[in-house]
Amino acid sequence: MRHAAYLLLAFLATPLLAQAPPDSATVLEVVGLDGAMTRLPAAQLATLPQASVRARFHDGPDHVFRGPTVQAVLAAAGAPFDRERRREALTVVVLAEAADGYRVAYALAEFDAANASRPAIVALGMDDGPLEPGDGAARLLIEGEPRASRWIRQLVRLRLIQLAGR
Repeated sequence: MRHAAYLLLAFLATPLLAQAPPDSATVLEVVGLDGAMTRLPAAQLATLPQASVRARFHDGPDHVFRGPTVQAVLAAAGAPFDRERRREALTVVVLAEAADGYRVAYALAEFDAANASRPAIVALGMDDGPLEPGDGAARLLIEGEPRASRWIRQLVRLRLIQLAGR
């Protein structure tokens, strides 16, 4: 287990190779465990199961964000949420990447409705309108997070990473 943790830290500390930005119709890219990339335009994201999350930035007012659940977005790229692969899912990391280079790692189990008690969404709108200009086209939020540092604005990519076995 320690070896897997070191591998993950090394991966997160190493800058990713430069990649071409997504085309203008693509809101979000999801890289599956097999390395295949799924590009999701806004129209496709709108067809996925939607949820709302109430969140507050620092000491500001509450806002209501809406968008597809992170679980639905990841499932569209083949994430192992099914019962048969639940054990495998416990060693999968989701690396969320922003256009400005900010990255946050999550455990896949945080997004599985069977395990998670707090909704997580890819927000496409806020307070019955679009996201603020600095937020980009999408933002990842988890309701009830004590610190906004794990939220991602300008979200462009979710990458599934299987930790190495023993």
